[in-house]
Amino acid sequence: MNCSSEFVSSKYIHLNHCGIQKLWDKDYFMERPNGRADYHILYIYQGACHAELLGTHTVAEKGSMILFKPGEKHKYQFYKSDLPISCYIHFTGVGCENILNDIGFKNERIINIGTSKTILSIFEKMEMEANLKQPFSEELCAGYILEIFAMAGRRLFYSNNKTHLKNKSQIGAVCQFIYDNHTQKLSIETCARQ
Repeated sequence: MNCSSEFVSSKYIHLNHCGIQKLWDKDYFMERPNGRADYHILYIYQGACHAELLGTHTVAEKGSMILFKPGEKHKYQFYKSDLPISCYIHFTGVGCENILNDIGFKNERIINIGTSKTILSIFEKMEMEANLKQPFSEELCAGYILEIFAMAGRRLFYSNNKTHLKNKSQIGAVCQFIYDNHTQKLSIETCARQ
């Protein structure tokens, strides 16, 4: 999307630029000494990102989300040998800080949410919508950003709460059983056994 490179919006959340990069042809290096005026998220779907965050060098493995806040230095590199796939968003808005804090970025700059085809597909839809620029594209793209962050927050919550994961899978299996068999008369006992 080639809207505005570093637009700062008074909307709740606004997409400036997004994309998915398969960085397989050559090593990729990015350095912006003064960062950008907007927020920047990298989601490492495959491979790894070698980044400097607030003066500390780190390697963000696949499944990681990296946050650069407005005005912070951007310095990161991808090596083609890792076959990296990186999804990125440049975004702005008055709701950004609260949303980011809620999903796990309050005291962290890297969170690991694991690889998710669902999140990748949201990035794909957002990139297409941003490029097509049809009526209400801005609103849809804002919704996609919120959906990505909600999914990231949920995945982080469940990874930090293993008991919830176990219960979630058990409840999910029962819900799926009921859904698959909704045309049959199911007793409470049958559902309980499931």
